Amino acid sequence: MGIVRFRVDSEKWRHGYLINSSVIDLGERQLQDALAALPEALNSNLPVHNRSDVTLLCPVDPGTIIRLDGCYGHDTTDEYNPHVGELTVGETPSLWVAPTDSLAVDGSEIPLPAMVDDVRPGVGLGLVVGDQARNLSPGEAIESLAGYTVCRTLRAHDEHPGLYGYQ
Repeated sequence: MGIVRFRVDSEKWRHGYLINSSVIDLGERQLQDALAALPEALNSNLPVHNRSDVTLLCPVDPGTIIRLDGCYGHDTTDEYNPHVGELTVGETPSLWVAPTDSLAVDGSEIPLPAMVDDVRPGVGLGLVVGDQARNLSPGEAIESLAGYTVCRTLRAHDEHPGLYGYQ
């Protein structure tokens, strides 16, 4: 259960709240407004759609995706991370900008390059920043979050020339 973006037929996307097999329609509100509307949505007569009658979209349409790598012990061993030579245990984790089209909706097919044989799943914590933020204190950073989610990840572990920019 949680906030979703969805579309009915070819209509414009909108936010909703998924509970079991039902989607409460929160309309075309922005994410912050949709989050604020949850208490009233659960106790009102907003339109409700059957989950099978809607197309779920990625929960957010991000302007930027920033990944933090090298922050877990398993990221710093040869067995799990082809970049281990670039990392030092205890080093500040590295930030990577991921393409926004790298998001996939639950259940969607993910095409892989033909040269990739060793793909492993992972899991991460996704933080959704609701407001533009820069140079914030830890307390201010928490205030700028709109929410969080579990992210499933796929990582290629092949060592093909050119796959990671190596030649």
